[in-house]
Amino acid sequence: MLRFVAIVLTALGLGIAVAACGGGDSSGSDSKDRDATREARREARTETAEARGEDETPAPRAEATRRRSTSPTPQSREGELNYGQLIGWTLEDLVQYWEEQMPAIYGIPFVPLTSIGPYFISTGDLPQCGPDANDASFLVGNAFYCPTEDYIAWDEEVLFPQIYNDHGDFSVALVLAHEYGHAIQSRGGADGQDILLELQADCFAGSWTAFVDQGLSANLSLSPGDIDEGVAGYIQFRDAPGTSAGSVGAHGSAFDRVNAFSEGFTSGAERCADYVNEPPLVIPLQFTTAEEFESGGDLPFDEIAPLMSLDLEEYWTEVMPVLYGQEWQPLAALGSYSLSDLSSLPSCGTEELDTDFYDGNAFYCPADDYIAWDDEGLMRPVYDAFGDFAVALIIAHEWGHAVQARSGATGTSLQEEQQADCFAGAWVATVILELRDNFTLSPGDLDEAISGFIAFGDVAGTAEDDPAARGTAFQRVAAFQNGVINGAEPCKALVP
Repeated sequence: MLRFVAIVLTALGLGIAVAACGGGDSSGSDSKDRDATREARREARTETAEARGEDETPAPRAEATRRRSTSPTPQSREGELNYGQLIGWTLEDLVQYWEEQMPAIYGIPFVPLTSIGPYFISTGDLPQCGPDANDASFLVGNAFYCPTEDYIAWDEEVLFPQIYNDHGDFSVALVLAHEYGHAIQSRGGADGQDILLELQADCFAGSWTAFVDQGLSANLSLSPGDIDEGVAGYIQFRDAPGTSAGSVGAHGSAFDRVNAFSEGFTSGAERCADYVNEPPLVIPLQFTTAEEFESGGDLPFDEIAPLMSLDLEEYWTEVMPVLYGQEWQPLAALGSYSLSDLSSLPSCGTEELDTDFYDGNAFYCPADDYIAWDDEGLMRPVYDAFGDFAVALIIAHEWGHAVQARSGATGTSLQEEQQADCFAGAWVATVILELRDNFTLSPGDLDEAISGFIAFGDVAGTAEDDPAARGTAFQRVAAFQNGVINGAEPCKALVP
């Protein structure tokens, strides 16, 4: 069976198929207990609304669209909560969550915020934070928590409509959860550099997301693709490559922010609260020369594959004996092909492959021990869209499958793909630590990796036991970050 990354060109536009906060869950679980809990809480909410004389019937949803709306009004996509429901239910849910968590983590009751709501810059009615009115340049496209006045506010004309239309309903919910995290910091007395407080707020947002995913919310549930919406949002709202972690207002790279969110999701709010004592991982990467800044740190396209081959052979020569107790056998071949020249399409043992298999693909052939990829249909578009490091990671991922073939590790498609992502991350760790002679990381490289995983994650709703499953963007990023942070040893356990 060929192992390959099934990549399609339409993914390069980051047109992620997304679903709503309002149905199903992202983990694929069909736990009856979770469904029963969720249904009971919804019934309680409905009964409360009826007692108040309110209408709990969802408002009609607009037709689905894949294009960015040119209207400032948020446009619901099929299966998503309408905008009004989304804001109201998310805020209600965050109160429920922090009423439970605040006493457990900080030993104090949760005190509701003074106010929460939007502002409209066009009207000139600008919110104030402290003695001075906030500058309009600060307010445009922003959401923030004001500690002196204890409120959360957001730009209703630019920011939320853009996020809602571009990334879906759950991305808006995550912004609110992040800002709520700052309110929790104010109540809990957290202090530190701006980047620490921002990553802690991301972590708190991740812990709340896990609360929803576990079926504990009275209002919301995750649909397949929701968390990937949030991951995509971190690309949009990351610091510019090369930003110093010590800068005023620093939020972190996409890699740093997704890692903090993931830590909250997996370890809970208690771990997030401990950030002030045990800070999260931050990987500081800055441009070292003016030339690197001008190029964005990207290698010329034709230099990537030869350098990757040299470096990965050196890496696995060192790691294979330690990890599996056997010597590394060099790869037989590495190269590209083009569908415009059918004679360049490589065969793979006795497999009968049609041209659709080769189109926009990269794969490892175990029968003939080579790695090949579609140069025109995959690698060059990836290079143009994301940069050199996204190309390098595709090659490093396929090298992971060559490791599996040599070690005899076999598992489900999902297990093998995530192990290959993890192995790629373990190689990256040695680059970060400057243990490689052929590569150094430039600012933005790790975010290129996040962008690639967003583009090439499974379509929302893909079953984990699908024979071609690779993992959602969130799952793939988590596997990659596991390798970056912890090295190759934990990757080994991903394929039992």
